[in-house]
Amino acid sequence: MKVRVFFALFLCLLLVFPPAAASFSTPLGQLRGTCQPDGSAEITFTPEDPTLWYALSFEGTWHSAQNGVIEWTGLTAAAAYDMVSVPAGSDILPSDAPVCLSFCAPVVPPSDSEILREPDYEAQTDRLTLLSPNWEYEYALMAPDGSLCESGGFTWQSGGQPITYSGLDPAGEYRVLTRYFDLLGGMYCVSSDTLCPPCDDIVPAGHITASASEDNRGCITIQPARADFLYAVLTPQGTVVSAASPQDEKAVLSGLLPGFSYLVAALSPEQSVQPGQALPVRGTPVDVPAVSSDVAVTLCSEASGLQLCAAPACPDAWYTVTLPDGQPVPGLAAADASGSAAEENDGWFRSGNSLTFSGLKPDASYCLQMQGAFEPARCIVSFQTPSVSEFVQKSDALIGESSLSLSPEPGLSYAVYREDTGLSASDWLSGEETLSWDNLPQDVPLALYVRRGTQLPLFCFSFICEKAVLPPSIPPASQNPAPEPADPQPEAQPAEGADVLLCTDRSIAYIEGNEDGLCCPDQVLTRAEMCVIFFRLLREVPADASCPYADVAPGAWYAPAVSALHTLGIVQGDETGAFRPDAPVTRAELAAMLSRFCTLSGEDISFSDLSKDHWAYAFAAAALQNGWLSMDESGAFLPNNGVCRGQAIHAVNCLLGRIPDPEQLEASSTRPAFPDLSPECPFYYDLWEASLGEAAR
Repeated sequence: MKVRVFFALFLCLLLVFPPAAASFSTPLGQLRGTCQPDGSAEITFTPEDPTLWYALSFEGTWHSAQNGVIEWTGLTAAAAYDMVSVPAGSDILPSDAPVCLSFCAPVVPPSDSEILREPDYEAQTDRLTLLSPNWEYEYALMAPDGSLCESGGFTWQSGGQPITYSGLDPAGEYRVLTRYFDLLGGMYCVSSDTLCPPCDDIVPAGHITASASEDNRGCITIQPARADFLYAVLTPQGTVVSAASPQDEKAVLSGLLPGFSYLVAALSPEQSVQPGQALPVRGTPVDVPAVSSDVAVTLCSEASGLQLCAAPACPDAWYTVTLPDGQPVPGLAAADASGSAAEENDGWFRSGNSLTFSGLKPDASYCLQMQGAFEPARCIVSFQTPSVSEFVQKSDALIGESSLSLSPEPGLSYAVYREDTGLSASDWLSGEETLSWDNLPQDVPLALYVRRGTQLPLFCFSFICEKAVLPPSIPPASQNPAPEPADPQPEAQPAEGADVLLCTDRSIAYIEGNEDGLCCPDQVLTRAEMCVIFFRLLREVPADASCPYADVAPGAWYAPAVSALHTLGIVQGDETGAFRPDAPVTRAELAAMLSRFCTLSGEDISFSDLSKDHWAYAFAAAALQNGWLSMDESGAFLPNNGVCRGQAIHAVNCLLGRIPDPEQLEASSTRPAFPDLSPECPFYYDLWEASLGEAAR
């Protein structure tokens, strides 16, 4: 009776003060194990010395390492075993050999019903509870990075009462480790593990794409999306902004503001949510990109004073202009593109295209504020108004068929923009006796702007370069002339210097389908996906690869690619030190990545939306000269636009000199592996070529 009482008291002390985990260090090798559904255990042993023979003491035969490992199956879970070893060729029986390692086989892990993972909404994290852990076992929780989580100051915990872990990453996969509780610490206890996936309300970041349309509307797309979920976009404060059910494994949530941050959550389809409804603050963080333009905010001079023009204005947002301290501007008014008064709500204005604010004073400081129906207000640009004396009259300029010239003022710079698109039609020029712009587009509304230093552009006047009336052209000698000969297939040559880092001398299959086998040629490519593409093409991964970005988790599927390309100087983070792996790759970023693999050379190119002092100008010029990317019909490079998968693969093929030969591909026995890739796709052969390795040809 006294023994039972003493043992009960000893167990109580163990539950209150669990012992430190028993450790066993041996140079023999690595011992791993699993517990099968039938309750039996399996052991895999990787010996440090593969020339020795190994056995369990009760066995009658010795085992040598096969492919570096030795396996034992059909063992009893949680049972103790002795491992013995002798030099190869020895005639000693396992039962007579000396014990080199005593261990306990893996134990039966807890079932799914014994593990509760639930969201901690207040802390915006997860918590995990082992509901009924066995008092004979020890438990630990392994984080996605392989480290062990603490509970009550300990990593390994003895069973007998519930064990709770808090502060978990909502999107992380954790594993519950279970091993036999060796009270005396004389054995190496092999752990079994149980996978604990994230809660269902967490949307994987790789399934989310944020974008902004040309009319400045924000949108978030989830693909693939599960049909048994309702998806919602929340503000960081937990207010529902938009909700949608999936259609064809795709959920589109619109009505968002460009440049704002949101949370994406997956809800039960029975849960009815409406915009404006408050939910627990939880979800996958997503930043909607802003639509940037050199003339997104401009100033002009009128008889009533200075005016501020914001174009394009997001139709789903409200705008106002305030003083730097947030106080309202006396007499502020706003009009839409037609000149009519814009919709107003308590000093905030909204329009479907652009907004023009009047009532501003010269030589004063202001802030342009933006907010949504549920998004809090924030300043999107602070600016100083220039002097009205910098205004330029139309009568002071000479307008030609496709040109403009004027006499500049010292210290000022000038540029021409298209009024229909808001895009730049020229570089900013200054310092000459006479400034001239040639090759301007004809029959489209243009505008001249002036600015001092880095101040906001000041609108001067509008004009149109009209086409000259040409005499009738002479008809050809034949109304049915012979066709021009087809251009020959260009010789496949990699860009100069690309062969130093990339495999350009052999075919490597550097793209593959997603989990559904699709290549999604029209889907915008993320920065992480672009890094993985280049990573697969590297000749050699740098031995000292490192990754300084806090938003790139060490265990992320793209982390090795980002580390290697960062070390080689191919990719960089933003001004905050973040890499933004899930952000879409812009045309400027893709041009920079491609150019850093090769030798830059070539002539200057004039872009209608990219000046020579832009950080990506040299890269954009190289991309155009090498045929990686092209301008649009107005001569714009569109540096901030996203790049779809097909466009990116075409550019990489050009860099590698892997120009696809349609006849050769069609004659091969290998067909495109992607069910969503059809011959109608403009990048059909590029994607087909990129999916082939040497063995598939």
